[in-house]
Amino acid sequence: MSLSESVPLMISLPKPCRDKLRKIAAAQNLSNPDEVMSAARLVREIVVRHLDSLSEEDHSHENGQR
Repeated sequence: MSLSESVPLMISLPKPCRDKLRKIAAAQNLSNPDEVMSAARLVREIVVRHLDSLSEEDHSHENGQR
């Protein structure tokens, strides 16, 4: 799935989840300061990756049922 045409989407997460995402992003920023990672970008990548895997599973199920 392409990230080129991104559109805004507001989601609500429990505070502990948000804090964990911020910590992960901060750790990535420390390990690679040339590439800025935010919690929002991290969530976007997680969601896109998950949706891609669901699409692949759906496609596999469709091919297997024929």
